[in-house]
Amino acid sequence: MPEPSKVAERLLAHARLYRHIAEQSWSEEDARQLGALADECTRAAAELTPSDSEHRDP
Repeated sequence: MPEPSKVAERLLAHARLYRHIAEQSWSEEDARQLGALADECTRAAAELTPSDSEHRDP
């Protein structure tokens, strides 16, 4: 199974690709759907990547 950080990297790469395609799309509906998909990828990547506060010593 791949490391969570690698999966997060791939999700962010997909999000960038979806946003780029959305910017080039002539269809507003397609662009909206691609933007929503990009947002979901970004959220999923954030869930896989621990925040700095989780790694700090008290």
